[in-house]
Amino acid sequence: FVLALISRRSRHRAAFDLKVIHPLNTDLILEASLASGNSAECGEVGKHAKNDEMCSELGWTCIPLVVEVYGDWGCEAQECFSRLSKRLAMQMELSDNEALSQIYCLLGVTLMRQNARAILLRCPHIP
Repeated sequence: FVLALISRRSRHRAAFDLKVIHPLNTDLILEASLASGNSAECGEVGKHAKNDEMCSELGWTCIPLVVEVYGDWGCEAQECFSRLSKRLAMQMELSDNEALSQIYCLLGVTLMRQNARAILLRCPHIP
């Protein structure tokens, strides 16, 4: 899933590429066992390898938003959410921590709902 965002003020363009990754994936299990968040970092590296060249040609910045199924977000996603929360906090007259918490809560609930929807779509129809 890729979402392009264009800032009106700075004309900065960014492509957000979301990936949900499982640290027990056979390709990632060694990295995941070394430290929390390592599989998310591997996912970020993969997203950059896949998208950086194309984004560069378009004049965009690639920002991978990688989350592990157990809830750890990649470093780039955390940094992005932190920057977004500062703007949200100013607009909604909240503290930075409250705004950041709202972002994580909304994303968590959205991901849970979409996971449930995906599971239900795989189930055979029961009359």
